[in-house]
Amino acid sequence: MLVSEAQGVVVIVCRDRCHASGVLEENGWNSSEWQPLIENKALASWLVRPLTNAERANAIPLSREQIEQIEEGWTNKDQQIHTDLDLQ
Repeated sequence: MLVSEAQGVVVIVCRDRCHASGVLEENGWNSSEWQPLIENKALASWLVRPLTNAERANAIPLSREQIEQIEEGWTNKDQQIHTDLDLQ
């Protein structure tokens, strides 16, 4: 992940092909300043705010199968996916 101050954007790049091609340096990006997007099996706190205790208490645990059903619903733009999962 890089932040381009000149353009005011965040760019997520692959480290192997992109880094080896020299494109990053041509655009003035310093790969030594990259930060990981995942920390301790979670999205980095600077990328996504961690849940509060109240949010965590209200969270509904989902199985891997339910997550896959939700993602399938997103792919198919299914607006009724939550009712099919028996979420209370």
